[in-house]
Amino acid sequence: MGNPTIYIDILSTENLNDLLNSLSTAILKTLPEKTKIGQKIWDFFKSLHVTLSYDPLSGEPNVSFNLKQNESKTQIRNLLNMLDQHHKPVLIAIDEFQQITSYPEKGTDAYLRTIVQQLKNVVFIFSGSQ
Repeated sequence: MGNPTIYIDILSTENLNDLLNSLSTAILKTLPEKTKIGQKIWDFFKSLHVTLSYDPLSGEPNVSFNLKQNESKTQIRNLLNMLDQHHKPVLIAIDEFQQITSYPEKGTDAYLRTIVQQLKNVVFIFSGSQ
């Protein structure tokens, strides 16, 4: 397996919990459970008692958290820190990034910037149409 590339389009997200759900689902689609980092991620989700379902057409996994605002922030940080420990660099491409400015949780962009700046092994591409 080469360097993992995780792509998410966040246009349909409305808050931090939606962002966490989209990021988690994209990670599960990219990092199979049979890999070392994939197993860590799956174990992480199982420990949080998330709702894990599968798309009936594609068979792709979908993750759903139902957390409070501060819990979503914490779990996003935990998830990204876990990816940072992978032995290969991880690329995360977030499309329609401007969507976070409409989240009810103010300062989401600053919060994410703080996390991103601390990561050594995770690289981000932020793109958007606005």
